[in-house]
Amino acid sequence: RIGVILAFYDKWLRYVKKDRVSLSTLLFSKSSGLTFTYSSIKLLNDYHHLLYDHDGPGQLEQIASFLKKEYLSSTRCEVGTCKILKRLHRDRWSFGMNNSHRITSYSGKDDSEEVYVLKVCDR
Repeated sequence: RIGVILAFYDKWLRYVKKDRVSLSTLLFSKSSGLTFTYSSIKLLNDYHHLLYDHDGPGQLEQIASFLKKEYLSSTRCEVGTCKILKRLHRDRWSFGMNNSHRITSYSGKDDSEEVYVLKVCDR
């Protein structure tokens, strides 16, 4: 499941429009086109499964390599403009004090579930 979600995420990141549907809405709606039902809880469970059940030497690296090869586009982000890197290296104090920074960084969305889903997918 996580590979399919990453493929959705990859395509969603590259679809640059101000009025695009939020990632959480896209993934968790009945019309998502997924052959399975999914939720933010299942996303977190899948993420934790990878972290805690595949923590042997080199396992996470092998899984990450497989997921990148099979589910993500070969196009790389430019360091200066990459949304994921900007979110990862954000000024956390500034984000806490000014919600407009958070909204701008998370694709114009202020919904907590959307921000949470993006944070998990960014990893």
